[in-house]
Amino acid sequence: MDKDALSKVISSEIKNIEKNPVLLLTFKMEDYHTATAEIAKALIKENKMKGIYIALNAPSSTIAERLEKNKVNTCSIHFIDASGKRSKKVEGVDFIASPKSLTGLSIAIVKAVGTAKYDFIYLDSVSTMLLYNNQELTEKFLHYFVNRINSLGLKGILIGVQDERTQKLAPVMAQFCNRCLNL
Repeated sequence: MDKDALSKVISSEIKNIEKNPVLLLTFKMEDYHTATAEIAKALIKENKMKGIYIALNAPSSTIAERLEKNKVNTCSIHFIDASGKRSKKVEGVDFIASPKSLTGLSIAIVKAVGTAKYDFIYLDSVSTMLLYNNQELTEKFLHYFVNRINSLGLKGILIGVQDERTQKLAPVMAQFCNRCLNL
């Protein structure tokens, strides 16, 4: 999908997030970086939302740089960095040992939600979670995660790449997400 078309679809989905508060969006690998930036842009710039970005795929510093290049103000984001590539202590970032540490991730989410008023939680990415955890454990965690998002009245955006593991998870995720799209 070309960048303009991808941007329009993402913008439309985020604009209508009140109707579908928990979204699972999957992308072709070649669209992944563009899509992650476009989602953040739609949430923060277009819809003036503030949120928590769970970084499993890359260090939060790398993601922040990528977002800033796309003119997304990262001051509206609290990062939970579970990429396993810990840097020195950074304000607005909680570090988790690895994407395998789902208990640590759960604790960090609860802690972050208690620090400020947020509108969304953005999980980047379900595909990375599946690399470090088996399908059953990932399904259980994501069920807990989506229920937590709903109980807190937040919006949830879960993303992944269109690979075999993520596609196997999609039918299960369709049960707890309000909308699932392959873009």
